[in-house]
Amino acid sequence: MHFADLFTIRHLTEAKVIMNKPNQSFNKILVIKLQHHGDMLLTTPVIQSLKSAYPNATIDVLLYKETQPILQDNPLINNIFYLDRNWKHQGKFTRIKKEWQLGRSLQKQHYDLVVDLADQWKAAIFAYLTKAPMRLGFEFEKRKGSKFWAKCHNVIIPTTNHEHLHTVEQNLSILTPLNISIDSTVTMAYSDADKQWVDELITKQNINNGYIVIQPTSRWFFKCWDEDKMAALISQLQQNSYSVVLTSGPE
Repeated sequence: MHFADLFTIRHLTEAKVIMNKPNQSFNKILVIKLQHHGDMLLTTPVIQSLKSAYPNATIDVLLYKETQPILQDNPLINNIFYLDRNWKHQGKFTRIKKEWQLGRSLQKQHYDLVVDLADQWKAAIFAYLTKAPMRLGFEFEKRKGSKFWAKCHNVIIPTTNHEHLHTVEQNLSILTPLNISIDSTVTMAYSDADKQWVDELITKQNINNGYIVIQPTSRWFFKCWDEDKMAALISQLQQNSYSVVLTSGPE
């Protein structure tokens, strides 16, 4: 499946797009996404598609530090670089110093392709600092007409149809100029230590016959189901002899 079909020729000519040459390959790729935990999980189809198209390429990711656990065990990712939002609490000089060091580290990788899924200026600046020959970025509505945004990304992909697409499809559309096949499968990777920890926890709670996991909370209140409905669902599952495991966390 090719996501070029999602856009008309008119849409493609609205932005500056450099189409990939036939059989062009990339050796070092950086994917940028500065967002929340779930958003990081939804970038895995992009990573999978890039790895399938360029199996010998090194694929690195730039993300927020707190989201690193979501991708750190993904076997397709070689290196993870992070931006720590706590740097801003260490003083302006320290924050600028560490961000400059991060930019230098990225520049030393000599990427030949950057895929910037983010809409933040900071992400755009890091993309620019890599000096990669091809830097893909979205033409977000709030960035339209910005010469600096276009300078940071020398390949701009329209977002005209994005309101009709799932987030996974939106992310994958950035690969349109590469003319590669895509894989829309979202994957979650975890270590053997993670699995062992969960197994030990389940054993400790004497849960032996299978169970249903429910995460009733969210950092965003609008994503939470009504408490009475959640309680009714859990009660009904228990009445039908299902073991219910509730999960929660700081994020």
